[in-house]
Amino acid sequence: MKTKKLTKNQLDIMKVLWKSEKALSASDIAKNNPSLNLNTIRSCLQTMLKNGVIVVDDVVYSGTVLSRSYKPVLTAEKYIADNFSGVTKTFSAPAIIANLIEEEDNLEIIDEIETLLQKRKREIREGN
Repeated sequence: MKTKKLTKNQLDIMKVLWKSEKALSASDIAKNNPSLNLNTIRSCLQTMLKNGVIVVDDVVYSGTVLSRSYKPVLTAEKYIADNFSGVTKTFSAPAIIANLIEEEDNLEIIDEIETLLQKRKREIREGN
């Protein structure tokens, strides 16, 4: 299932959640990105919950008040891949991928990419 494109504020919230190793409350998100208004964060979190890109992980104390803490369901890689697929209809996928690969100096990553390509070729040949 393709992911809906996130708004700028939603993407800013997701960036905070993706960087965090633990679930965060709305006030934690505001502390990590002061450019976001707490009311905006709360509104975005509700929409993001409905869209299934985040889930409530726990109910925790934030000071003396109980608050929900949120964690992402949608990974950064999945979001980028879903949005990248639309770009390849306009631009050449091989050229874009070639540019990304040219920037990579880690042989382990190059080997991993090569393995993924071989796996995908097999899947296509087998009709998957």
